[in-house]
Amino acid sequence: MAVRYLALIGPAPDTVREIVTEVCAPIGLPPVLTHPTCRLFCDPVGQTLICPGQSGAIIGHLFTRGGNTPVTHADDISVLMTGDKSDLKQLIDRYWGGYVALQTSKHSSGWTCLRDPSGAMPCYYIRTSWGWALASDIDLLIDAHLIVPTVDWVAMARHLGAFDFRTEQTVLAGVFELLAGCRLTFSDSQKAVECLWTPWTFVQPGSDADETDRLRDTVRNCLQAWARQFDRVLLGVSGGLDSSVVAACLARQTDVLALTMATHEGEGDERHYARAAADALNLEMLEGYHTLEDIDLSRPTSIHLPRPLSGAFGQSENKLKFQLAETRQIDAFFSGIGGDNVFCYLRSVSPLVDRIKVQGLGPGAFQTLDDICELTGCSVKEAIYAAWKQFRSPVDRYRWSATTDFMAEDAHTVPPRFDHPWLDASKGALPGKIAHAAMLLRIQGTIDGFSRTLPPQINPLLSQPIMELCLSIPSWHWCRDGRNRAVTRQAFSTELPSEILNRTSKGGPTSFAYEVIDRNQGTLRDLLIGGELDDAGLLDSPKISDALPVTRPVRAADYMRLSVLAEAETWARHWRGSKLSVRR
Repeated sequence: MAVRYLALIGPAPDTVREIVTEVCAPIGLPPVLTHPTCRLFCDPVGQTLICPGQSGAIIGHLFTRGGNTPVTHADDISVLMTGDKSDLKQLIDRYWGGYVALQTSKHSSGWTCLRDPSGAMPCYYIRTSWGWALASDIDLLIDAHLIVPTVDWVAMARHLGAFDFRTEQTVLAGVFELLAGCRLTFSDSQKAVECLWTPWTFVQPGSDADETDRLRDTVRNCLQAWARQFDRVLLGVSGGLDSSVVAACLARQTDVLALTMATHEGEGDERHYARAAADALNLEMLEGYHTLEDIDLSRPTSIHLPRPLSGAFGQSENKLKFQLAETRQIDAFFSGIGGDNVFCYLRSVSPLVDRIKVQGLGPGAFQTLDDICELTGCSVKEAIYAAWKQFRSPVDRYRWSATTDFMAEDAHTVPPRFDHPWLDASKGALPGKIAHAAMLLRIQGTIDGFSRTLPPQINPLLSQPIMELCLSIPSWHWCRDGRNRAVTRQAFSTELPSEILNRTSKGGPTSFAYEVIDRNQGTLRDLLIGGELDDAGLLDSPKISDALPVTRPVRAADYMRLSVLAEAETWARHWRGSKLSVRR
């Protein structure tokens, strides 16, 4: 089971004790910290480090830098948890992992909370009349009778306008999320949020140094540190590079069972590649199919989250994972999620622009020009023209794309500005690194994982040391020889089969996702037209009706958008009629 926690923070000790008495029984978590102004409940208890004097706690997994050994004694970090906010910055600098840190102040009754830069441990919080409550999941806030959730329709509109852009505001009224790498400070009725980790600390101007060995060692060490925390791991193997790298690092380090999913169409059947990786690494692998019988569009997949994510087409894989967790005693799900983002998979001329800005128009620039043409399939003329446009109109901030497809004109779907500390590029930042930082932010919008009552979802490629090293590698190194993620391919060239290393294309379950929508057009029309989103004034019903003609397939451009709207609708129906209620 994933780590679950609930923290109650209030300036008045008597009030906190009164609230604890009411909350303790229904949540079923043992108390692990009993400071006069803070009560922390957590399970499993072994995943919590309580600092001396009940002055703070680390919830989750914490590893040392370099050695990558787990921190198992609070005394090892007590010097960083003495009550000075600056110490939490040192925690980020000297350690890594998947954790939330709580720390009391030496000078006031306030508390500080830090979420690690990978975002592996969730942290949601609410304001109450007596203080604050922080939790790993929405269910805990509900079970403790701290909230009765209701949909915030303005937040929903903005979320659907850019559903992969993670913000502090969730889609449940009054519920907020502490973003990865940020510190939240409570003082009486006030709060302050500060970003302590930003990609721009690690971006280098560029060099020709070979980082292959460093990347291989860093990835392997981080992934093996994660694997040692669990007895038996289920690893999703897609047949692509990223999950194969994870498999190579976990093989022979822990008890790993691999799982690959296929569709009944050739485009979504990647079993040949998954088998090649499993055979080369001597891993036991199971094969499953995405099937329409497992899909129910009326059943949301993200009801454990404070915002709708994912889509119904993943229900087949989830069903099989949950079955295996029980029958094969799986205690963690691992994946290669985030590999494209961390390993800087760019299909643009930005690496060429970066190299010219750093090294000038020399032989290296012409080599990168050839690499980009090979990678993208564009002509030399097209690449030069695109690069010239970037030089002519330089940007110092990533232009996040938003969508208003099928949304009512007055639904205010696009945020007035896409503000996030990770998008605040340093002066003179290279366009390839601006895009790289944005990719790391984008993946944060999709990694919430499963309910905390199930085995945890571990995305080890998002480990802090891996992100930091990859940010320091010049963007043009990642497309060397016309291959995406080229540094990673070279780093693991002796461990992975050539079928994986030399792949130039990748299939997936897209065809199945399309089939789900095509086979359920009538159901989807009934779901969306006249539903919760429609009643709230968010949808353009005539356009949705036109997009679901029943007599022919849906337009290719509309499949994924309709899937997003379907999940949002079923998620909203789950909370229908609720109103926010904070315990007084």
